[in-house]
Amino acid sequence: MRATDFRFAKVIIVYFTTEALAGDLLAVAQNLELVPVQLEIRKLAAFVITVCVFSIATYAVTFIPIIRKIFAIADRYFLNKAPVRLPILGSVITEGSIGAALLWLIIAIQQLEVLWHVNISYATAAISDALQSYDQDKFWHALLIQFPLYMGPYIAAFVVSGVLGSVLGIRWRRTLTTDYEQRWLSAHTHYKMIVAGVAVDNPDQRIQEDIPRFIDGSHGGRLGLFKFVTGLIQNFSSLITFAILLWILSGNFKIGGYEIPGLLLWATFLYAALTTAATALVGRSLASLLFANQHYEANFRFGLARLREYSEQVALLASEPAERKTFNDQMNLIVKNLYAIIIKQSMLSAFTQTLSNINAYLPYIVLGGAYFTREVTLGTIMQSMVAFSAVNGALTYFTSYYVALADFGSSVKRLTSFDEAIAIASNEAISGSVRQSAGGTIELRTASVLLPNGEALSEPLTLTLRPNEDLILTGPSGSGKSTLFRLIAGVWPYWSGTLCKPEACNLLVLPQKPYIPTGSLLQAVCYPASPEVYDRAEVESVMAALGLDALIPDLALDDNWAHRLSGGEQQRLGVARALLAKPAWLFLDEATSAQDKANEDRIYQLLKVRLPKTTIVSIAHKERLVSRHDRHLQIEKNTAGRFTLHEAPRVGRTPDSTHRAVETLA
Repeated sequence: MRATDFRFAKVIIVYFTTEALAGDLLAVAQNLELVPVQLEIRKLAAFVITVCVFSIATYAVTFIPIIRKIFAIADRYFLNKAPVRLPILGSVITEGSIGAALLWLIIAIQQLEVLWHVNISYATAAISDALQSYDQDKFWHALLIQFPLYMGPYIAAFVVSGVLGSVLGIRWRRTLTTDYEQRWLSAHTHYKMIVAGVAVDNPDQRIQEDIPRFIDGSHGGRLGLFKFVTGLIQNFSSLITFAILLWILSGNFKIGGYEIPGLLLWATFLYAALTTAATALVGRSLASLLFANQHYEANFRFGLARLREYSEQVALLASEPAERKTFNDQMNLIVKNLYAIIIKQSMLSAFTQTLSNINAYLPYIVLGGAYFTREVTLGTIMQSMVAFSAVNGALTYFTSYYVALADFGSSVKRLTSFDEAIAIASNEAISGSVRQSAGGTIELRTASVLLPNGEALSEPLTLTLRPNEDLILTGPSGSGKSTLFRLIAGVWPYWSGTLCKPEACNLLVLPQKPYIPTGSLLQAVCYPASPEVYDRAEVESVMAALGLDALIPDLALDDNWAHRLSGGEQQRLGVARALLAKPAWLFLDEATSAQDKANEDRIYQLLKVRLPKTTIVSIAHKERLVSRHDRHLQIEKNTAGRFTLHEAPRVGRTPDSTHRAVETLA
């Protein structure tokens, strides 16, 4: 997906272009007396100017680097081609088109809110003028008829736009979450990020927390892209509309003998400029503090979760004091950063609270003298207050949401850095060529294992793995055995040479410590397949054969099985997966290291009996396992520090004295 599509920006530009065209057509229709309702030319011109300026501004900001990154994230939803069937219309539309339609509708409704807000200001003026003139009939008419006539639709529009915004946010979040999950988990990118040294901290938090924050702020007074853009559009519409109203209401005032048209409007502009500059000065560095807060909180939460995962090991080592020290150190960082945030936010709060109190009196200051000389009415002052509040709110939009924008900026930074890490891991691999082999073999042809910087870990290796010829690989710890497995399995991204595999190679790797997902024990046994793939009786038979029969009654139980099962039980659960999946190639990376001799013998015997067509390739340190394989390779480092492979003398299999017993279990 190209980052230069700017679909989100185009949706907004097309909307405003359409509105501008509609305004022009309405003006033409008025001149030709084709419409019964005549709008003031100033209001219609303001409307057209507003939408044209916004179209130009939207296009202009796409050249700002950080805006390009923000729009690149947003575009993934509006470019979503997933088909969605609309039962009411009986048609199919893309998810991105639904998003564009919702965004258009929300912007249109919010602009209607501005229109009704203007009318509410006229109703407010009518009420005030009626009070000043003691005109009871006009007062009750304005209060009970005119005011509700505009306030009702205004409230309805506010509620409807809020509901539609929530629906858009949910659909948008689902698409972005799927996008990040897919890119993070596809082609083993999550693992390659670690290998390449570009792993970001807490990717889980970035997906679960930062995506909704990016979109709509995830409530709590925060501001996401959607709320920011729609709020900016609404405030800019208010600015143009109410600025014209302020200009009219201000009249021509004389200060020091000089006539100043639109005094209240100019005072509002000056006041907003000063408050915005002062707020930026007071609140600078807040964004970096909020970013650091997310980082510290996530690390603290991750540490607590890991203690729960490794509770037994911590207890056996009696290392609770060390854990407490780690947690205290992390908490100290959080507290120190929070105090810094409190200081900044309190300074901002004091400043903004002062401004909010001044806001209420500025129209009185400007128009008070004119009122007492009877140049303006009380209704004019009250309407001016509404207009001033709208214009000042639009001009100080960034000031009012400074903290929220800083929080939004930290989420943008975390998502863009996540994107960059995924891109690096996906694009910077140094990979050899993968080809289809003949005869069902797996072959390495002058293949070298490399580090991310291109340095060779091994000499050029040539190796042929033949079907039904079990092989064991031995060698000292750290000599590169597991890395070689990762290369053959296709997850090690840095290597050169040629790897030949059978077409649709059905290969399964069992590591020393298997991954146990959350959920039921049945899901853990069948992983990564769904439990529905296997017959329940087959699952129970495999578990019984591996000595896990005591766990069969708990198959439907949800628990933290990675914590509840012992290391040996977890390894046997991994073997159960292999017995159920029946792969053509089974790579055992010290997958039985936690087993005693009896269980280890049982496992290898079961694999041969139940998987007669599976070729087993093992990594092991136990010499007694050599006799259970047809071929023995040794791996060791040469004087240059690179590992090499050596064919050990061929050995015959140990006679399977317990084969009959295992066959009975099988």
